[in-house]
Amino acid sequence: MRSALTLIVATITINLAFAQREIGEDTGWSLKDRMYVGGGLGMDAGRDFNGFRYFYAQVSPILGYMLTPKLSTGVGINYTYLKYTDLDLSTSQYGANPFLRYNITNELFALTEYNFISVDPDILNDNDKRLLFERFLVGAGYTQRIGARGAINFVALYDLRFTNTGPFGSPWVLRVFFSF
Repeated sequence: MRSALTLIVATITINLAFAQREIGEDTGWSLKDRMYVGGGLGMDAGRDFNGFRYFYAQVSPILGYMLTPKLSTGVGINYTYLKYTDLDLSTSQYGANPFLRYNITNELFALTEYNFISVDPDILNDNDKRLLFERFLVGAGYTQRIGARGAINFVALYDLRFTNTGPFGSPWVLRVFFSF
């Protein structure tokens, strides 16, 4: 149960300033009107399922473009640092995630993204080359508006390519993030 809780806590990332823009019929079609930037931060600490202490930090900026009032696309990059203090072991993983978002209603949206993640081999095996993992995530989210531009968003994604190997312990990815 403790490992499941650790996995859930590590997977739920508080992402700040995702900055999904809204456009309407009166919005111009200039590049400035359609582009948005944002990103997220995540952090976790505790003990893993073996009882080892760890610290986890993540940064994930994005750049997006509104194709229509309901459809946007973009790309995010991410960097994650993981340190096991009991083992004197640390590693970095990084990658990119092109995404597509469709606003079904003002509150509900569908999201898909393809993740490319490069992992330090010292964590998974004795190879000296970094390992590349890919995930194809699909899911849905809910947006609760806070003021004119702000919102809190809840997203559940499922990895259609999940295998029980690599750095991911579950096919599910849960996110909570604020947009401004």
